[in-house]
Amino acid sequence: MPTGLTNDIYEGKDESLEGFVWKCAAQCFHDCREVPSIEDLEHEFGMDSYYLESLAEKKAELDKLDSMTDAQIEEDERRAAGEGRKLYEKTIQKRRELRDRYMRVRAKVEAWEQAKIHEGLKSLCLRQIDECVQHDCMDVEPAWYLPEPRPVHDVRKARREYLVESIRETEKTIAEMKERHREKIEFVRALEKSLPRPKRV
Repeated sequence: MPTGLTNDIYEGKDESLEGFVWKCAAQCFHDCREVPSIEDLEHEFGMDSYYLESLAEKKAELDKLDSMTDAQIEEDERRAAGEGRKLYEKTIQKRRELRDRYMRVRAKVEAWEQAKIHEGLKSLCLRQIDECVQHDCMDVEPAWYLPEPRPVHDVRKARREYLVESIRETEKTIAEMKERHREKIEFVRALEKSLPRPKRV
């Protein structure tokens, strides 16, 4: 099925090799109507700073962890446990309130004296409510919010392993992004050497 890339040919506007190939090449660049310039591509990587900022934050967090005393880690764990308890109670309360809302509507559907032609519709309504109750109001596992207390050594080790692995994965992602970026620039440079860029694609 035509995709619009041949519109200029279809409408008799442009039959040049350069115009068609460069228009097709733009499809290799996400959300781009035309192939970006080398200058734009060289500037592009620096604009996506999420992973770079995330890497800096994780490294700073690791440095902070390494400088913390056992007493500071214990205090951190106590604070996290308190927050976990509040979140656990809040989650249970929200799910109870949601279940009550669902059941009030279900009772109204049950009491609806529908026409025979609407029996299937009524069954659909009830089924939707029941599925939502099962999915949205399931029991909350305390362990999700209230982990068992751990020795300081285990806490420090677990946090450090998590941060080190997270830093490694982020650095890997950044390296892969840089490689993809280098390939984009190489792709455009080679295309410019092969076919001149049309004034307007």
